Amino acid sequence: MTSLVPVQISMNQGLTISPLHPTDPFFGSWLDTVLKCLLKQHTSKLTSFTDEVQQLYLLAQYFNGFVDAQILIYNTIAKAFEMSRYLPGAIEAYEKILVLRHNDYETIMALARTHGLEAHKDEFVKYAFLSVSMNPYNWDWILHITDLLSNGFYTLNREALSILDHVVNQLPNAKVGTGAEVYNIQKIYKFRGILKEKIGDKVGMCADCLNMIAIGFGGKTLPTLIDELLLSLGYINFSISNYPTVMLIPEYVTSTLPVILFPNSNGIIPGHNGLTLGDMVYAKMEIINALRILALEFELDPQMIQSQLWSASPLRSITLLMLYIAIAINPSAQLCLQMAKVLVHVQDIIIVNQQTFDGAELAIEYLKLGLIYDKENVEIHSHMGDIFYQQRNFVEMFNCYDHVRRIDPQFEYKDGARIRLRIAEGYSYLGDLARMSNDLKSAVSHYHTAYMFADYKNNACLDHPRFLTTLTHNLNHICNWKGRGGIGVHWTDILGNYRTETVPSLNIGFMRMVSKAVNKEIKDGENYGKGVIKNSGGIIHLLRNWCSSLNENDKTFLYFKTMTTRWANQIPKFKNEGGWIIRTVQHLMRRIQLRWYLDKYGKTYQSPTPLPKIQPDATARSKYQRPLIPVGLQRPTSTCVQPFYTFIYDMTPRQVRLIIHREALCVAYDGCTASWLDSCVHPPPPPPCPKLKIGYVSSDLRNHPMAHLMQSVFSLHDRNIFEVYCYSLVPSDGSPYRVRIEQGVDVFRECSGWNTEQIVSQIVSDGIHILINLNGYTAGERNQIFATRPAPIQVEHMGFASAMGGMWTDYNILDKFVCPESQTGGYKLLQKSTLSDGDLPGEMDPEEDDDWTYPEKILYLPSTYFFNDHKQGFRDDGILNGSPYKDDPNIVWALEEDRRWEMRKALFPNLPDHAVLFANFNQLYKIDPVTFMTWLNILEKVPESYLWLLAFPEEGTKNLQETARKWKGANIADRLIFTEVAGKEQHVLRGRVADLILDTPQVNAHTTACDTLWSGTPMVTLPGPDHKMCGRVAASICLATGLGDKMIVTDYREYEETAIRLANSVSYNFWHGCYAAGLPARNHRSGQGELVELRKQLFLNRDSMRLFDTEKAVRDLEKGFVDAWIRWVDDNEQNIHVS
Repeated sequence: MTSLVPVQISMNQGLTISPLHPTDPFFGSWLDTVLKCLLKQHTSKLTSFTDEVQQLYLLAQYFNGFVDAQILIYNTIAKAFEMSRYLPGAIEAYEKILVLRHNDYETIMALARTHGLEAHKDEFVKYAFLSVSMNPYNWDWILHITDLLSNGFYTLNREALSILDHVVNQLPNAKVGTGAEVYNIQKIYKFRGILKEKIGDKVGMCADCLNMIAIGFGGKTLPTLIDELLLSLGYINFSISNYPTVMLIPEYVTSTLPVILFPNSNGIIPGHNGLTLGDMVYAKMEIINALRILALEFELDPQMIQSQLWSASPLRSITLLMLYIAIAINPSAQLCLQMAKVLVHVQDIIIVNQQTFDGAELAIEYLKLGLIYDKENVEIHSHMGDIFYQQRNFVEMFNCYDHVRRIDPQFEYKDGARIRLRIAEGYSYLGDLARMSNDLKSAVSHYHTAYMFADYKNNACLDHPRFLTTLTHNLNHICNWKGRGGIGVHWTDILGNYRTETVPSLNIGFMRMVSKAVNKEIKDGENYGKGVIKNSGGIIHLLRNWCSSLNENDKTFLYFKTMTTRWANQIPKFKNEGGWIIRTVQHLMRRIQLRWYLDKYGKTYQSPTPLPKIQPDATARSKYQRPLIPVGLQRPTSTCVQPFYTFIYDMTPRQVRLIIHREALCVAYDGCTASWLDSCVHPPPPPPCPKLKIGYVSSDLRNHPMAHLMQSVFSLHDRNIFEVYCYSLVPSDGSPYRVRIEQGVDVFRECSGWNTEQIVSQIVSDGIHILINLNGYTAGERNQIFATRPAPIQVEHMGFASAMGGMWTDYNILDKFVCPESQTGGYKLLQKSTLSDGDLPGEMDPEEDDDWTYPEKILYLPSTYFFNDHKQGFRDDGILNGSPYKDDPNIVWALEEDRRWEMRKALFPNLPDHAVLFANFNQLYKIDPVTFMTWLNILEKVPESYLWLLAFPEEGTKNLQETARKWKGANIADRLIFTEVAGKEQHVLRGRVADLILDTPQVNAHTTACDTLWSGTPMVTLPGPDHKMCGRVAASICLATGLGDKMIVTDYREYEETAIRLANSVSYNFWHGCYAAGLPARNHRSGQGELVELRKQLFLNRDSMRLFDTEKAVRDLEKGFVDAWIRWVDDNEQNIHVS
């Protein structure tokens, strides 16, 4: 056996024993020497079977009765084992000590420590609790043992909390002064707060933060500290329920506030006096962190804090004061950022040195302070940019975000995508401002920058398509076709070259990208409202509630009764569940309104005596309840392409239909969820007595093309049958058009300052039977009026050249050319063999895949739907009044030719007399590349010809001239003539100067077609596809002249050939003399040829043309209105054909 020491004493059984007696004062030193020898001789792990360990155990037995000696020996063994990391041996030795002295504190701590390291959970917890109960003031040990409990091999947060709770409960018995003791207790509260947060006790965490602050400030609680601070700042009249909102500038907080807070401690938190410099820094940061945590929680969940911790109000005032204190103690970038995030929600203002600050402006000052401490702080620059964004200060916003980009060019941090979108929105806003100031070049530049920022994923902006469509709209508006692309054969590449080859891989311009974006939004929109029916109790439950106000023999009631049998066995498959809900609610509103009418007045078309109006009472409100949209259904979203802009895109019927349908859903939702609506549907009006009350709603009853066209229509209504109301959504502009309209109706209501509720209430009170929408989806519309269903029959007329999306539009007043019946939902529904789940009685589901366009019913007029007032409002033949030749067509035409020649020379003095002048008076956005190329081809093949366009807008003229030079050379480009837009009277009058109008097939001339045809100038028009009403209007107008076959073509080739043929047919005779006796002799230019003959027929026959017969058009419209009313009462509505 190896000896432990050089000197040994041999005893019985050959044991090696100590050379010293346990009572010897050097016995302990000898054991230390033994420990060193053990560790030196055994570099590998000791075990209980190591010879030397066995000798020590025998030695301890040998000294039985000498407890202190035995404990020293076991401690030596335990230390040897711990130092050699053999913990089971150490535990065995410590337990032997505990047998000898059961309350040995050091041994109990050692057992807790070693069991903890060995992951002996139960023993670890037992000895940990025992050690703390013996000494609750050993701060370092307590923090060590609780950290081991919560962060060791197992997470024993609640056990650690129990220990800390015990310690905290003993604190009143502790002698707490300043310095180290305060810091240790502060750490106890800090650690307990962390543990409480881990178990989800936010209130407990906040309470310990308050305890930390109280300990740090020498027993002064935070409420006391805040009250003293407020008094120091001059606030007197405040209470726990009425704390003032204190706004302090950063300079005051960092320079003056520390003196107020720590007048006697030289800026040191009172309880931290006596700490070493290093501990003082840590202790201070813990107090600041406690204030930050409290400020954060006070903002996140004020109700929880007020109900369970501190009933102060408003809590935001406390939050600000806590952050002021924290910044005064130790300003930092993080504190300034947190302060700014609170201040942006503060509405108060302060004035400092004659400078006014609101919450957001003061927040910016704190963010600037934060940048002093961390100038590259991405979050501060980002948040400052966000505030400037909210203030619409985009220049400063860009500066902030640009700084962020310089710090991290790839935006590789959590807010990168959001910041890119903010920058995109900023540039888009600048584009809007530039556009409003008519700086279209700058607008497009800004929109392009916005698009580039939004398209950071390089996926054609599919995630944020509004930036793509805004750019595309505006590029088209100014005829900038570089990168436009196209759908089909004709397109332009990135350089603006005109291409006709079908290479899909190359034709990837903006037009195709917009189409792709629309398809994605249409597809995504099919998920709108998914699950709402199930979450609302199921479809049977919903229908039972919705249909409770219908009679059991109602066709809709019977339809749903049949469908619920199907739906009881299988879940309905809606392509757009939310859309079906809104459509159904709108459908039922109308059915309930009809039932109310029939219940009150019976099947009465007209009453000889006035019948009383319906005044809703409690019984009626119960019986005719308004069906409600389920609470869980959010407002839908429209697509990135607004309905009006479908005009300029090559889209399929389904795309057009669903773009408009999704917009109509938004309007319908707003109309169904308005807070001011009564619990019942709007009561129907009494029967006509004897007159049908019709109401026109428009924002265009002023100097506007709509008023120009419709100014006489109102007065031409048959007052024996109709009573005419107008609801103007704009104030009077004093124009003659407005005056004439006001004088031409029975009741004119100026509603420009009214809200929707007021307008709807007035319409219901007026008892309107048929409400006419003259806006559609155009500027100034108030379609929500119609979505609340204030009238039994609601129709669209003239305002919008496409579908309306049904629901709150019952009829669209059109003609068979602009809207072939095959494009209507009613027609498609008749072709179906089985109903789809999304269909409603008499209505096709707009979400269907079929190619059709119009969900609403159509009121077909026998001639063009497009009304005008040229015969009444724009007569230009006053020179013939009193003339004996006014009925002589040859002389009338001869005089007209003279006038045309004189006006042409006055307007274009440098134009050759033999030149053919083509023209188009549309806004330039209606021109597309294939049309423009066709025009240039025509100019090329008619050498002495010119094309007159309007500089509308001026920026578009530059692009068209540049494009013409690029495609056809300077010779052709120089024959483009641009003039400014003229006033209406002058515009109509000078239309006769042109020889032939070249129409825009994509979006036709509408009002301008009537203007030029009235002046006797013919046009060439190519109708668009059946579903593009905006491209078929001019042909409808031409047909109404009786000469449509001479002006309507079937394709671009015929368009070009017809224009060339007509132009080349013209020849002129120049002569001097007079036409007849009494007329002065003068120079004349008399024309011959097919084009001149066509012009002559248009001019001489215009008074007898159906196109300009406004009175006949009104009679036809009235027939349709009467038919619609009878069909409503009969509950037999479908497309109406007026004959």
